[in-house]
Amino acid sequence: MAAPIVVEESFDLEGRGAAVVDRGAELKLRTGAPIAVRVLGAGERSFECTAFVELVLRRTPSPHERHALLLVGISKSAVPAGTELEVDGERA
Repeated sequence: MAAPIVVEESFDLEGRGAAVVDRGAELKLRTGAPIAVRVLGAGERSFECTAFVELVLRRTPSPHERHALLLVGISKSAVPAGTELEVDGERA
């Protein structure tokens, strides 16, 4: 299994779940299919959820697209910065 993804930041997408952006290298995951994710160290327990790869457009100060994981049905409070994610799925 690949090294865990470390959440750099997370934000809620109303009615969809929490989008999380990784710290460091860009996510290299296939798009279009659900991905199984295990959230590690959330409080005292871990949990599993389903995610999809999304593109996030940031303007800081010039436009820059980054990959993010949309964790379906999860709130950003469940995945604060520093949370680690184990991703099952084929890497691109």
